[in-house]
Amino acid sequence: QQQMQHTGSNPSLMHGHPGGPKPQSDMYASMPPQAGKLAPGQMPPQGQLQQSNTQVYGSWAGPVPTSYESGPKKEIKLCETNKEKLMYQTLADVFAILKAADHLERAWRKSSVSDENYTKEMWKLINQFKSIRDANKETLPDPLRFIEEYKMDIPSGMHRLLVVGLPATVEHGEGGTNTAASKEKEKTGRNIAQATASFITAMDAVKLNMVAVDQLLPLLTDLVENLHKVDRLGDVEGKDRLKTWLSKLNSMRAVDTLNSADVRQLSLDLENCYASFHRKLDEL
Repeated sequence: QQQMQHTGSNPSLMHGHPGGPKPQSDMYASMPPQAGKLAPGQMPPQGQLQQSNTQVYGSWAGPVPTSYESGPKKEIKLCETNKEKLMYQTLADVFAILKAADHLERAWRKSSVSDENYTKEMWKLINQFKSIRDANKETLPDPLRFIEEYKMDIPSGMHRLLVVGLPATVEHGEGGTNTAASKEKEKTGRNIAQATASFITAMDAVKLNMVAVDQLLPLLTDLVENLHKVDRLGDVEGKDRLKTWLSKLNSMRAVDTLNSADVRQLSLDLENCYASFHRKLDEL
């Protein structure tokens, strides 16, 4: 009777669950969650997550994104103008040529490429590199700085393109464009005539004060190559001096010019080499 007075007149509260009082765990489960808290194992309704940026776990609440897309996708452009686009394409070409020259040089050293194919392809890379460099004097950075900036590990390609400017077969006087098959087809007289013309052209250019790098470098390159073709003459005295000049010109910018002392020395080296060339012709 005292218990009924305490609980009221409802007899169902006297005998436990389901007729009597509910267990404590069920009572907590049926209670609405407090703000920022959830009962153990209980997740908030889906509508609550959509309406709020707050994810609730137990007694901790933290912000979570309701969507992974904050807005329309935007295209990130590498360049804004055609001029910038052309500049990046040029830099990509220079990068590819430097890498190709390095791989070709190392492949030739391992005898993976024949002398003839090596010389042909290396001349192509050298001429492409010079053409790009001369056509982009204002925009193209210094090659050494370019190699350092892009962390290019290409010692062989750098030596071949920037220092020597000649295929190794021409530099060392071995192999090159005159293999056993091609020697029989080439006429010695034509090669001699080409070498003679190259000598005269180079010497005339110096006398006319055409002493800029982009004026002299092609002439000396043709001269050394044509001298190499006349293999019957053997080593022409002064040819190594011309190779030294090629290395020096390759290390300079296209707009640079030789000073008066260098001009006089180059003129003397050309004349001495030309005289030696004619002495070799008399010995044939």
